[in-house]
Amino acid sequence: NLKGQVNGFKMVMNCEISQRKAQIALGIPKETNRAQMADICMDLEEHRIPPIVVDKKEAPVKEVVKVGKDVDLLELPVMRHHYMDGGPYIVMSTVTKDRKSGIYNCSYHRMEIKSKNLVGTSCSPRHLWQIYRDCEKDNVECPVATVLGHHPAYHMGACYVGPIGVSEYDIIGGYLREPLRLTPSETWGDDLLIPADAEIVIEGALLPGKRVVEGPFGEAPGYPGPQHHSMCPPYEVRAITYRKGGMCQSVITPEGDKPWMDLPREGAYLRRCREAIPGVTAVC
Repeated sequence: NLKGQVNGFKMVMNCEISQRKAQIALGIPKETNRAQMADICMDLEEHRIPPIVVDKKEAPVKEVVKVGKDVDLLELPVMRHHYMDGGPYIVMSTVTKDRKSGIYNCSYHRMEIKSKNLVGTSCSPRHLWQIYRDCEKDNVECPVATVLGHHPAYHMGACYVGPIGVSEYDIIGGYLREPLRLTPSETWGDDLLIPADAEIVIEGALLPGKRVVEGPFGEAPGYPGPQHHSMCPPYEVRAITYRKGGMCQSVITPEGDKPWMDLPREGAYLRRCREAIPGVTAVC
């Protein structure tokens, strides 16, 4: 019962919200328990598969391309998730690339829509912030894209917890058990490759030397996170590409269980614990 304009898109939620759905997405038996699933996630992350690049003509996400003045985020079925939210939010995986190493980073950041081509991005002090600050110190824009829908294994792989020197496109390939297909972005070309099989992708730049107020927002752990400013660069959207009838996804849900996020983290914590104490059997 969504309100607002209808433009042929579907809003999809709860794709990965139960243990059984995560099992189906990863192709593992329903008899697998939670501890075994964390072991499987850890194994998938260790068997990384590099991506492949395909021509734009072979990319379903390029069926519709809008750039410049045709860009309008409010044509998408973006939503206000919680009554205290500062506005409608995008909460999907954001892609950036370290300009020195060329390593791709995928991570989740809440993004409050400010206008048809501007969002405020909350950058936690992790990899995206490091990549952005490296650009900002030289007063250059930071290329960025956000994937609003893909295979659930993509969303889980994008939750990888590890060092910045690991390409999360390789990790996602491990979760998919096949190479992630990439294609050049409209805004940055080969300098920023985006997932070819995504439902919807927005592209643009994190602008240097500027900040916007963003929040509050109902966070994944179940509490409202406050307004932020100091670590919220403006994200100027310059292109939106999508499949015809694409499904706009959200990973924030009203349910308590979130295996799409927790399982990759449990696998990461399990790996680190076993480095110290090999006999550890499970982490929750």
